[in-house]
Amino acid sequence: MNFANKEFLELKIKPNSNESKIIEYDEINNLIYIKVKSQPINNKANIEVLNLLKKLTKNQYEIISGKNSKKKILKKLN
Repeated sequence: MNFANKEFLELKIKPNSNESKIIEYDEINNLIYIKVKSQPINNKANIEVLNLLKKLTKNQYEIISGKNSKKKILKKLN
């Protein structure tokens, strides 16, 4: 994945989807579009996003902006 080595990731999340996956990586705008099954209640969608990225990139991230928004900015921790 072209974004796995970037220190910061900008995401656009679609919660309540029928599957969890990355649907597009816009290299020009450096924006990743992700669908998740979880609802945006009690931080469930955020946790699912972080777990999905960890599984796919083998990196751990934290949300630094947009915890209550569909648009998020993440920072790589390792």
